[in-house]
Amino acid sequence: MKRGKEADGGMTEKPFDPTKPCRTRSGAPARILDINLRTREGTLIVAAIDVGNDEEVAFTFRPDGRYLDDGRTSTNDLVNVPEKHVRWINVFNTNSFHARRSDADIAAKNESRYRIRIARIRIEFEEGQFDE
Repeated sequence: MKRGKEADGGMTEKPFDPTKPCRTRSGAPARILDINLRTREGTLIVAAIDVGNDEEVAFTFRPDGRYLDDGRTSTNDLVNVPEKHVRWINVFNTNSFHARRSDADIAAKNESRYRIRIARIRIEFEEGQFDE
């Protein structure tokens, strides 16, 4: 599987969103505690990072999820966990793409006057995933 070239393991990177599930760039689970900590340096994010042995340590991060304030990438940066999606593809002499199995079934019934569905394929993927 070929993916975009990014430091967090090959996924195409999107801007960090503290309202979505996250982890460190190195893969440690992270839990957002506060997104509006006011400091002399500006507003920071506070997150609890799982350091193993059933223990968490709180760290502060820039609003974009960066651990370092000099702009460098760090294995401690916060990144969003890639969201998994399931979609359904109807296979006809032309194809259609659907977010839910029920939508694929409805489309097959509505379009049956014009063509015959020969297969329905379930696909799973993560955001930013690109196959060769």
